[in-house]
Formats: sequence, C-alpha cells, structure tokens
Amino acid sequence: MPSLAADHNLFLHSTPNIVHNKLLRIITFRKFNTNVRKLHKDTQILNINRFFKLEISKLMYKINVGLVPKQFTNLFTRIEDIHSYHTRQRSSIEYAIPWTGLKISQKSFTYTGIGISSSIDPTIRSIPNITYLLLN
Repeated sequence: MPSLAADHNLFLHSTPNIVHNKLLRIITFRKFNTNVRKLHKDTQILNINRFFKLEISKLMYKINVGLVPKQFTNLFTRIEDIHSYHTRQRSSIEYAIPWTGLKISQKSFTYTGIGISSSIDPTIRSIPNITYLLLN
C-alpha cells in the first residue's frame, strides 16, 4: 500500500493537480503509474480543473439570479448597463470582461468567472431554479 508519510515532500512542493492524482491513486489502491483519467471516470470524482469550473459556474449562476450579497454582484458590470445596442457579444456574454494589463489579473475571479459563465449554454444559464440546475 502506498504511504502518505513517505511522500510528504511531494505534497509540499507540487501543484494541487499532482497531489490530487496521487491521492486518488492511494485511496483506490492503484499503482503510481495508473491512468488517472480512467480512475476519475470509475470513481466519478472530478479532477481539480473541472471541480474549479463547476464551483465557479455555480457561483456565477447565483450571481446571475441574485442569490448572493451585493458585494459579489458589484464585482461585475452587465453589458446592458454599458450600452443598449444588440451586438454579438451581448447575446453570448452577460457581463463586460474587465480590461487587464497583467497576465496574473486574468486568473482573478472576476475575469475567469465571466469566461466560464459565458462558455455555458444560454439555455442552461437562464434556468430559474438552482436546485434543478444542481440535481440534473
């Protein structure tokens, strides 16, 4: 059986994805070189990137519907608040993408949240009930 104690340096100096994959192999009693994609599918555990996108999507949905405090909704500017013209961007993106001059700013919640939210199908984004969205 693999040991967590023997690999403490791996957990201190690795990315979350590597640690997640290692832990998935440990809890399923697989060898260190087992394909992780198949493990994710078999155990129905999301990988880190998909889990991150799911949580951001749920939060953006709550912001869209108005289920969060005003502090969150104030982080975003709706396209309709900027102009009333019907453009291609307005039909696919609900919020204005903030201008940023730094690469690191593109990893912020306001920037990535809009990108992830706009990649979801508009019919799914317009579902009025969050329990329906989460259960189906």
